[in-house]
Amino acid sequence: MKKVGFAILEENYTEINKNDKLERINFDEIKNYQVQVYNGSISLLINLKSGKRISLSSSPTFCNTEYFDKYCQELESKIEKYLSLHQLETIRKKTFFEKTWIYPFLIIITGIVIVFIIILINKGNGFPISLIGAIAPLLALWGGYFSAKNKNQQTESK
Repeated sequence: MKKVGFAILEENYTEINKNDKLERINFDEIKNYQVQVYNGSISLLINLKSGKRISLSSSPTFCNTEYFDKYCQELESKIEKYLSLHQLETIRKKTFFEKTWIYPFLIIITGIVIVFIIILINKGNGFPISLIGAIAPLLALWGGYFSAKNKNQQTESK
C-alpha cells in the first residue's frame, strides 16, 4: 500500500507527516534507531523510550528513494550531533550486514558453494546451470555486505 509523507528535520527533533498525520519526535525521546539499505530500498526504524515504534520505508519499486535516503543520512548526523552535545546515549542499531557474524557466515557459505562446484566439475558433470539459483542470492548478500561496509567507511571519514 503506497503512502505519502514528508518530514522536517531540526537540530533537536524531526516532524514526520505520513498520510496527513503529523508526529514530532524529540531526539532525547529516542531509545534506538536503525537505518537499513538493501537493493535500493531504505527502511528507518525508531524505537522511542515510551515503547512506541516508528517505521518508515522507501522502495525504488514505488518511488524515488533519493529524498528518503538523504533524510535518513541527515537524521543520523543530527541525532549523533545532538547526542554528543547533550551527553546522551541513544543506540544506533546495527543493520543485518553490520553484524559481526555476517562476514564469517559469508566466507563459510561461499567456501561451501566453491567446494560443491569443484566436486561437480571433477565428477565430469560440468557446471550445472541450476546452481546459478544458489549463486545469485549469495552474490546479493555479498553486495549488501560491501555496500554497508562502504557506507560505514564513508561515515567514519566525515
